[in-house]
Amino acid sequence: MEFKLESLSIKIEITYFKLTILTALYYALVINIPFYIHLYDALERSNSMDIGLFLCMPIFIFFITYILFSLISWPYITKPIFIVLLLTSSIVSYVIYNYGISVDYGMIQNAFETDTGEATSYISFYSVFWVVITGIIPSLMIVIVKISPEISVKKISFHLSICLYHFIYHLFLL
Repeated sequence: MEFKLESLSIKIEITYFKLTILTALYYALVINIPFYIHLYDALERSNSMDIGLFLCMPIFIFFITYILFSLISWPYITKPIFIVLLLTSSIVSYVIYNYGISVDYGMIQNAFETDTGEATSYISFYSVFWVVITGIIPSLMIVIVKISPEISVKKISFHLSICLYHFIYHLFLL
């Protein structure tokens, strides 16, 4: 049985700019849900709940992610990089949400050094479901979509000016 994506007859075409915006928005609203939960708990425990800070975090994360993704949004490398980032971020998001731990260099090193028996003990229906919903399905959407190049100097300058503006704006907020 052969499966061809072309047979789906789904023809969605977007620009690199829109793909970058949508991916950054997805990161800000979905992938970082565990971070928002931990932030809310920390603010609540410290009795310094600042709802303004809490509500600004998704906006801040969106702009920072957008700026970083804009740097790697180039022909031929955008799709593979976004797909790898989505899949790994989905796994990290699951680990943070369910185990309440931060993932750092040591955690990644331990993950690669662990044996298959221990690694498979962490695989469950819920973990597979999480990764499929938050990582594989969005990755397939990126695979299916056709990216049209942005050749307009006006669009490129607009794209760069937005990045620069938000970088400077958030730099002064910190």
